[in-house]
Amino acid sequence: SLRHPNIVQVHEVGTHQGRPFMALEFCAGGSLDKKMSGTPMQPRDAAALVRKLAEALQAAHEAKVIHRDLKPANVLVLEDGTAK
Repeated sequence: SLRHPNIVQVHEVGTHQGRPFMALEFCAGGSLDKKMSGTPMQPRDAAALVRKLAEALQAAHEAKVIHRDLKPANVLVLEDGTAK
């Protein structure tokens, strides 16, 4: 039920054959760490990204959801470059 343009949508959570799973929104751009490939971002681009992710975290916190492992590998990117 949490909706924000920079938060990946969770479509389903459950178990299959005794193993837990989560079905998430597909993000064709892959993860931020793979997209960056170790190359630093331009300062303005990095600041804009941090702002969007901070706003997403604020929305999650307001909904009592806490992300405890925020890192580039856990930031997914849409084809249009939107970070989630």
